[in-house]
Amino acid sequence: EVDQLWTARRSKFLEDAIPKLQNRFDMVAKTIQSSPSSNHKKQKTFPLFSKQNHKLMWKRVPPREDQERAAILVPLVTVRGEPSLLFTTRSSHMPSHAAEVSFPGGHFHKGVDKSLEHTAIRETKEELLGDYPWDEIQIIGRATTVPSIKGIPVTPIISVLPHDLDDFDTEYMKKIFPGCEDEVENVFAVALRELLDIETSQPSKRFGSDIPVFPTLEGHRIWGLTAAVVRPILHQLFQPEFDIPKKLTMKPSSPAFSSSNSTSSSSTTKALSKEDQD
Repeated sequence: EVDQLWTARRSKFLEDAIPKLQNRFDMVAKTIQSSPSSNHKKQKTFPLFSKQNHKLMWKRVPPREDQERAAILVPLVTVRGEPSLLFTTRSSHMPSHAAEVSFPGGHFHKGVDKSLEHTAIRETKEELLGDYPWDEIQIIGRATTVPSIKGIPVTPIISVLPHDLDDFDTEYMKKIFPGCEDEVENVFAVALRELLDIETSQPSKRFGSDIPVFPTLEGHRIWGLTAAVVRPILHQLFQPEFDIPKKLTMKPSSPAFSSSNSTSSSSTTKALSKEDQD
């Protein structure tokens, strides 16, 4: 009965979009090493930053002797037919980054995970919970591996959850994705159209330039590593494919998060972010 319910919710819009997104991914992706210190083979990767800024990011984090790795899922969904991204708010009881907005994900478990894609899906299932048909998630591809604040390589996995959700409402989302209370405060979606409209930026010592910030209409603040991952994927993959009009007053963000050498947004916040002080 549950399977039939989700089968009825399959989004024709997303099913049609998946091959187009994969084609666009292939056009933009580059064959690169996942990180400067990586021993893994090169593979096709969606570039989040310029080559120079990617190297600078790794120079700013402490080197690690272990082989610890992590992956996050960047989940495209539709809500009432509106293309959107799914996020979580981390539990306020978490030892680090408590109550911050993030993508679901976690550490690679040797002997359990066959790949980083498997890590991202397993961790998403464990964090979001619910009866969603997780084996139907469609993987578009990997994005540039970025260092966490502790220097752990984190690989974003761009994906599509191909079933239409009924509402952006918090209570509805709670029914669909109850969330593991030890890790997740709540699960919410933000329309791509809204993300394009609300984007601003602020200076970051960690990234060595202005970074994007997305203060949502519902009061969520998407920033730090999560926002740094969102912006290039939003502008170079999703916006062109779905032909979403950009806000006319919007100026390009910092060159570190853009494929062009443009100037940063005029609405830059002057205070350094908390993550830069950690």
